[in-house]
Amino acid sequence: MNQAIPFQVLELGYTPLADRFEPTARVLVFRDADSWRQFWQNGTQLDLNFQPVAAPAVDFTTQMVIGFTTGSCPDGRLQLHIDSIEAVASASVGDANSDRWRIHYTEQAFNKGYVPQNR
Repeated sequence: MNQAIPFQVLELGYTPLADRFEPTARVLVFRDADSWRQFWQNGTQLDLNFQPVAAPAVDFTTQMVIGFTTGSCPDGRLQLHIDSIEAVASASVGDANSDRWRIHYTEQAFNKGYVPQNR
């Protein structure tokens, strides 16, 4: 049986993923501050003091960060919206608390005539 997972969206604006080309879909999972900080150190964006943008604060004692990309859009005009996340029980593990999730999202392009695909 699948179980809905409560989540909140981090409204970040810029992320280090914006600085590079990601040819294929990718899921990023951050469970600790070190890996989260390292991800942000890979970015090229600078703040108003010409310092690298700091990683947004996350309480990793109670939270994790899941990020994903569907791959780079040639014109960069694709936005993703997470609709829901659910834990998926694994038959081989037999545990609904396993590290398997199903992320339901909507893709939205910023050109006329595009119909979003709900997945």
